[in-house]
This record gives sequence, C-alpha cells and structure tokens, in this order.
Amino acid sequence: MLFLTRLSLNLRNRQCQRDLANRYELHRTMLRGFPQALPADERILYRVEEDARSGGVTILLQSLNLPDWQALPASYLLQPAEVKPFPVAFSAGQMLHFRLLANPTRRIKTPPSAEGDESSSKRVGLLKEEQQLQWLSRKAPACGFQLIGVRSAKQPDVIGWQNNGKDSRRLTFQSVLFDGVLQVTEPDLFTQALKNGIGPAKGFGFGLLSLAKAG
Repeated sequence: MLFLTRLSLNLRNRQCQRDLANRYELHRTMLRGFPQALPADERILYRVEEDARSGGVTILLQSLNLPDWQALPASYLLQPAEVKPFPVAFSAGQMLHFRLLANPTRRIKTPPSAEGDESSSKRVGLLKEEQQLQWLSRKAPACGFQLIGVRSAKQPDVIGWQNNGKDSRRLTFQSVLFDGVLQVTEPDLFTQALKNGIGPAKGFGFGLLSLAKAG
C-alpha cells in the first residue's frame, strides 16, 4: 500500500514562494508531514505541477507511510491536503498510462586534479530528445516494464541551493516530462521501481512515477 497526497499551494504565502524557488527547501518542508526520524523503508517522492491555464501549482507526493500535514506553515495551502491510499498490485502484461518527471543524466569520468586526487565521475545532463528517450528505454527492463509509446517535453530547469554552514551552492537540474503507455513485464521489479522512484535527484522533485489504467 502507498499513500498519494495532493497539495494545492497558496502562491501568496511567502514560505511557499521561497520553497518553489529552492527545491532543497521545498523537500525539507515536505518532510514536515512525517516523523523527524523517518522509518527505514520510507521513500518520499514528489512532483510539482503547474496548471498553465489557471497558474495554480500543486504538489503530488507519494509515501509508504500515512502523512500528517498539520505541521505545514500556516496558510501554506489553499485547501486541506487530499490523501488517499493506493493499492500496489500489478500483473505481467498489464498496460498503464504513466507520467514521469525525470532528470536524465549519464556519468562521465573526471581527470585527476592538479593536487593529485584520483579521477572520479560526475553526472551530466542528456540534452537531446533522442538521448532522453533512450535513457528511459534503458531504465525500463531493470524497472520491470517496457515502453509501448512515450513522448517527452523539456521543462524549466529545477533550482536548489545547498547550504553547508559556510556558503551556499547553487544546483541546477535539467527537467524532462515523460508521458506515455507502458506494459508491466516483472511485477516485483515494477513495484520496487514505483516505490523507489526512477532516476537521480529525487529529493529535488524527480522520479515519481504516476500511473492510470490504460483503456
């Protein structure tokens, strides 16, 4: 069993404005819905969605444990949080519509530094649509599904600031929205992928796989 939350944000709230400008802080605010010491198996995934017509912003959040949103800042929401259980039961061959906001990347090696440090690696974004679709196709088998049809759309970059106590570091994440239809091939692997999320930067609003029945 999973729990799905929909939060309708009050864009006039200053804390809300600051959080949307810094996804690191938004993640911290979302954690207010859970115990300070998270259960060992908990994996919180969320996605920010904006309605192009109304300008409204909502957060869709998935958790393994039932959240309590009373600890959110006053007037942070336009209306009470909507929370519903989501039974997790899939079968091989099942067809599902999906949506995924992801940060498609690949790792590249970095050369040794002048100080003699050993070479390491870092993530770099995949900029071409073909590369992004190939990235998701490569993820699919290990996540227990195959793609039947998919389209991608570039989204605005996601910004976060990390403060280590001495200075702040700006983090920029490429954002791509995938919509399409998938077929479950390995129900156990698919369930784990749903719970754990797909791709990197999950704390910054990536990786949540939203599902709906196909047909």
